[in-house]
Amino acid sequence: MSNGEAAPETIDEEFGSTTDDEFDDDEQAWKRYEFEGLSPEMQEKIVQLQAQFATLDNLVTDRLDADLTFDNLETDYVPPEEEIVPPEDQAYHEIKETTEAQKDAVAQQGRAARSKMRQRAALILLGVVIGEALLVYLVKVRQANPAPSGDITQADADAAKAMLDNWRGQPDPAFWAGVADYVEKAHASLQSQMVMMGYIKNWVAADPITWGPTEKSDDVLALTRAVAPPGHAGDMYRRVAGMQHSGAPLQRAVAADLCEHALAQLIAQGQSGS
Repeated sequence: MSNGEAAPETIDEEFGSTTDDEFDDDEQAWKRYEFEGLSPEMQEKIVQLQAQFATLDNLVTDRLDADLTFDNLETDYVPPEEEIVPPEDQAYHEIKETTEAQKDAVAQQGRAARSKMRQRAALILLGVVIGEALLVYLVKVRQANPAPSGDITQADADAAKAMLDNWRGQPDPAFWAGVADYVEKAHASLQSQMVMMGYIKNWVAADPITWGPTEKSDDVLALTRAVAPPGHAGDMYRRVAGMQHSGAPLQRAVAADLCEHALAQLIAQGQSGS
């Protein structure tokens, strides 16, 4: 866990110089921290899942397929399903272009660093240490219904789906509070946070949404301002947890999409100011 240094700017800076042993030690520390914050009921479920996944081989059997699967999620911007942004929201179109450029830049980060980043994201979001082989399956499972392969049995696949269902059922205020707590304690890079938002969107569906004339761009810019001094990294997530659309709290995938855009804006602002 972080020792209080300034937050790194990129995934490579955050994880690139971390040895495998150092990363494993840090994962165990975060695993204990996340576990202690769960309810007794969720702790019991996590223990069962960890036992279920303990015998899995973490190594993927098809490296090319795994890399393509992760690249499609981590380096491409994908808007929420059935989203309508009015054409008069010109500011949003510029925001989207910035997000697409910053997602492209993730591909420039080292594969090893990105592997550590996504394993950390899965642990923080789902509460379980997950190897890459199972993570490939989890990325694919909402977009399709892939048959278990390699070391993954049908029982493993069923447990993984149940884990995602448990995660989706977590109250959103508690979920976003946990993300805020993590990024501040870990001094997570803006780039890794942006990628984390993509994983959230991949694992939870969003109902159709039609934004007001400048509503989406206004929301994104409000989130970027939440982080401006004297704000802190986690303030964005605390802010988005309280946002509404048409009088109702934002769906998790929609909220993650706004944060993804806001993080891209913050990265771009940092680059232009350096």
